Amino acid sequence: MSGIVLKITIEDTHPPVWRRLVVPENISFYDLHRVIQLVFGWEDMHMHIFEAPQNRFEIVANSKDAYTDFFMEKKLPVSAVAEHENWIRYVYDMGDDWRHKVVFEKVLQDYEKDSATLMKTKGNNFVEDSGGIWGEEQVSGSYDAVSVNEQLEQMHFADIRLAEKDHRLHPGEVRRHRQGGCRQRGGRRGLPLPR
Repeated sequence: MSGIVLKITIEDTHPPVWRRLVVPENISFYDLHRVIQLVFGWEDMHMHIFEAPQNRFEIVANSKDAYTDFFMEKKLPVSAVAEHENWIRYVYDMGDDWRHKVVFEKVLQDYEKDSATLMKTKGNNFVEDSGGIWGEEQVSGSYDAVSVNEQLEQMHFADIRLAEKDHRLHPGEVRRHRQGGCRQRGGRRGLPLPR
């Protein structure tokens, strides 16, 4: 088993608010969503979505949430995307539009845990429903990394692997789940993959 070191930064924060952590390489994007919720103190009250750079594809909890080509988050391991992308965006709460840049920094070959580990942090959590980055309302007090790591240790993740028939699939070869144009969301336009 291996782990992937991630640096997750809330975009447009000054000074930057980020978390560096290691996750098992084959956790699902659903489990990564749960980890992000915990390490940033979110309450999981709103829709979320993962987006590839240039909106080439999305990773969603529900196919009805997708605006372009997509994968289902419970069936896709993080390692399958980390092999082909340098980073991916996690958007939480489409109203407040919290955008997190998830950078795949490196692989740790000797990571044996089936849980995530918080390595380093900068900045405190933001208040849920505070208006997004423009409101910049942070939680009072200091960030409690020890408590977060204790909670992460209690989250044990299944090893998710692509089905044999999907091994040829990677983000550059996503199957088309939708035909025609892409709908808009939050002023952004999803772009279809090149044919």
